[in-house]
This record gives sequence, C-alpha cells and structure tokens, in this order.
Amino acid sequence: MIIQSNSRKRFALILLCAVQFMSLVDTSIVQMAIPSIQQSINLQPQLSHWVLTGYAVTCGGFMLLGGRMGDLWGRRRMLSLGMALFTLASIWAGLAGYGFELILARGVQGLGAAIMIPSVLSLITIIFSEGYERNRALGLLGTISAVGFTSGLIAGGFLTDTIGWRFIFFINVPIGVLILFLAPRLLPESIKVHQPLDVPGAITGTGSLIAILFALTTGDLYGWYSIITFGLILLSLFLFIMFLVIEKNVRYPMVPFHIFTQRSFTGAIIASFIFGSIMGSSIYITNLYMQNILGYRPSMAAIAFLPQEFMTMVCAIFIGRWAVKSRIYKILAGGMISFGLGLWFLTNINPEGGYFTTILPGTLLIGLGAAMVLVSGSIAATTRIQTEYQGVASGLWNTGPQIGTSFGIATLMAVASTRTRSLQNQSHSALMDDPSIWVSGFQAAFVVGIIFAGIGLCTAFILYFASEK
Repeated sequence: MIIQSNSRKRFALILLCAVQFMSLVDTSIVQMAIPSIQQSINLQPQLSHWVLTGYAVTCGGFMLLGGRMGDLWGRRRMLSLGMALFTLASIWAGLAGYGFELILARGVQGLGAAIMIPSVLSLITIIFSEGYERNRALGLLGTISAVGFTSGLIAGGFLTDTIGWRFIFFINVPIGVLILFLAPRLLPESIKVHQPLDVPGAITGTGSLIAILFALTTGDLYGWYSIITFGLILLSLFLFIMFLVIEKNVRYPMVPFHIFTQRSFTGAIIASFIFGSIMGSSIYITNLYMQNILGYRPSMAAIAFLPQEFMTMVCAIFIGRWAVKSRIYKILAGGMISFGLGLWFLTNINPEGGYFTTILPGTLLIGLGAAMVLVSGSIAATTRIQTEYQGVASGLWNTGPQIGTSFGIATLMAVASTRTRSLQNQSHSALMDDPSIWVSGFQAAFVVGIIFAGIGLCTAFILYFASEK
C-alpha cells in the first residue's frame, strides 16, 4: 500500500471527491443561467443548447482516451493536467464575450474533465485495499457522483440570481488551483505502463463516441431522419467498426477486449449506461413538468430535487458498508427495482400538480436507486481488473452515464413528442399548449424509462452468474 496513514487517506479521498464533484456540477450548473446568458451576450436561442451539450460531448467522447492516458503516463499526472485545463477553460468561459466563444470554452472544459475523471476511480483502487476499505471509499464517491448534477442546478440558480452568471465558471478557479496544489502532496502516482499509445484506436474510438453523442444531441434539433443526424450515426458506426478491427489486430490496444470476459465488469458498464439514461432523463423531464406545467420558478424546481439528493447522499454511505456483507448483484437489482418504482410514481403526474403524491416519492425512489447502482457498479467495475487497465476500465465506467444521459433524454423526449403530436391529431380542438396533452407525453416517456430499468435489472443476473462462476 502506497499510502499508510489513515488520515492521509481520508484527505486524499476528499480531494478525489472534490475533483469528481466539480466535473459533475459543471454538467448542469449552466441550465438555470441560460436565459441570463442569452440576454448578456446575445446568444442565439438555437445555439443555447450547445452551452450544455458542448461540455457533455467532449467529456463523454474523450473519457476513454483520458483513462488510457492515465494508465500509460500516470494517473496523478493526468488528473493534474485535466484539472489545469479545466480551470483555464473556466476562466475563459467566465470572460467570454460572445456565444461561440463560450461554447468553445465549454468544450475545452469537457476535455479537461475527460482527462481527469477516469483517474479519480483508478487512484482510489491504488490508495484503498480491495474489500471493506475500498467499498466505503466508493460509497462516498458514489454519493458525490449522484448529487453532483442536482447540486449544479441549485448552485447555478443561486449564483446567477445573486452575483451573476459568470461566477458559475469563476467559482471553479480557486478550487481548481487548490486541487493542483494539493494533488502532488496527497495523491500517489501510479506505476506507468510502458506501452505506446494506440493512436489509430484512440482516433477511431474517440471519433465514434463523439459522432454518436453529436447525433443524440442534435437529433431533436435537425430531425431524427435528417441527413445530418443520419450521417453522424453512420459515421459513428463506421468508426466503431474500424475501432474493433484495429483493436483486434494491434499489439497494444487502447481497450483490451479480454477485460470484458469479466462478466461482472460487463454488467457494471451496462448498469452505468442505464443509470445515465434514467437519472438524466428523469431529472430533465420532471424539471420541464414542474416549470412548464406547474409553473414552478427555476429556483423552486431546483429545490424540489433536494430530497432526492439527500436520499442519495445518506443511502450511498450505508450501501458502501453493506456491500461488504451482501452480493453486489443483489444491490444492483435493488437499485433497478427502485428506479422502476420511482418512474412508476412519475407516470401518475397530472396538470393539477401533486408534488407530495407523485414527484416526491418518485424522485426519492430514483435517488435510492442511484445510490445502489452507483456504489455496486463502481465496485464491480474495478474488482478483478488488472492494475495496468484500471484507467481504461474507469474511463469506460464513466463514459456510460455520459452516453446514457444523451441517449435517455433523446429517446424519452422523442417518445413524449410523438405521443403529444398523436393526441393533438386525434383532437383537432386541442391547443398546442394544452397541459393535459403535454403531461400525457411525459407519462409515456416515463413508461419507456421503466423499460430501461427492466433492462438494467437483467444486468443484475449477469453479475449473479459471474459471482457463481
């Protein structure tokens, strides 16, 4: 064990949780600030979504490459490099004078996050011994991961209303500088893998991820049958096939396929994708329902998610301890069942409201499911994986929620829109702004979310058979 002192381990864990928290908060912190940003720098409405998705595309697209770079060149080094890039991009975003500049800065922020995030999980596997000690650490990290998105909503609304939208970026600067100062003093450096970087695999693999993320984020804007969207999907498929061919024949692949022979790891990656598709889309659609149908102010809608955040924070800590005594597949199965029950409550939303009867129990159950899936999945994703591949394993684990969120929002919103148009065609007197029609669309979307949870439940059986092998 590289770090012997328990107190130093705790400080190292707090530092790693801070890195994880910063990167996740920035996925959502700009949502509440979009109207202020549009007025301040004359950002065109059709470009405003890129302030959100620009970060998500580069973060998700380069995550796998960032994880492999950590394996080859040192995880602490990559964490520091990513944090430096993230901090500089935050300054750039805060000083941006026009829309395109802000979008570029957000893309660089996402690149910095993609480089540093995989090192967080892989460094935990170095600092903490496998078993009870590591599971407790992963429980805390799971807490931070689950609450980061909601915290971004709350922080974004508060900072924008008080001191201005630019400070949602400037606040990263002192924290980033402090992390860069403490990282070499608290974190160990991993043993570098002496292999060349698989450049063709990196280009095709990263390009495939970026292309599919672009397709998922632009499909609703340009249409799912448009040349742009269809072309991006074909490009992603072509690059992915090339990636598979390269990885099969190259001596030192970026993604060694033999790690997928660990069925527990495969189940964990599927679970991370399901987690993103349910968590991201449920928050997105519930937020639309509260603001557009119930008339909640942005700050009130953000506060409405606080019980969910609190549920996840408390439960993840206890689940990390419970994981030592219980099989991982049982916890994962419980998480997917909790997701399904939470989404079932949300299918009962209505135009007259009902926060305490539908939204609150639904979001609480989803929060419980998030804690269970994140903790059990992160344990399964790191157990029995060779040290030299921990970085790429972490990259794959963290890529899952990014793609899952984009896929979930795109799919569920497409279902909601299709259902809404169908009801409008059936009732010629229905107005476009009829709340009952939009609510029916949201209900149909949540039903599809339940199907996602059912697919996620099947991953628990993958872990079950892996544990019995």
